[in-house]
Amino acid sequence: MTEKADRARKRAERESRKYEKRGRFIFFGGLAVLLAVAAVIGVLVYRAVDKESPPGLGIEDLEIGTGAEAVKGSAISVDYTVWSENGTQLKTTAMGLPEVFTVGEHQVIEGLDQGVVGMRVGGKRMLTIPPDLCYGEEGIDITVTCEVALLAVR
Repeated sequence: MTEKADRARKRAERESRKYEKRGRFIFFGGLAVLLAVAAVIGVLVYRAVDKESPPGLGIEDLEIGTGAEAVKGSAISVDYTVWSENGTQLKTTAMGLPEVFTVGEHQVIEGLDQGVVGMRVGGKRMLTIPPDLCYGEEGIDITVTCEVALLAVR
C-alpha cells in the first residue's frame, strides 16, 4: 500500500470514529429528552388521576401552578367560568371581581369547593361537576363544567 493510500485510510478511519461518536451523542441525547418528556407526562397523569376526589367529580389539570397550595381552611381567590351540559355559560367571574372563599366552608358549590383542593397558585383546572355536587339541591339536575384559575392563597 502506498503512503498516500495509507494516509487516506487513516483519515477515513478518524472521520468514521468522529461520526460514530456524533451518532452516539445524538442517540443518547435524544433518548434523554424522550425519557424527560415521559417523566413529565407521568407526573401530570399521576397528579390528574391520584386525587382524593369524590366519585363523579372530574378533575383535569390544564396548567400546574407553582405557588402556594390550596388546602382545607385556606382563604383563596379564584377566577372561574361555569357552563351547563349544552354549553350555556351559567356564571363567570371573568368580567368582575374574583371569587374569594374559604376552602371546605361550603361557601360555593361543593364541586368547586372540593375541586380546588391541592391546586397551586397559577394553576388552572377543568372540573366536571355532577348534579349532587352542584345545583342539585336547588332542583337543577345538570352536570356542569367549570374552568377555575387559582389566583391567591391567604
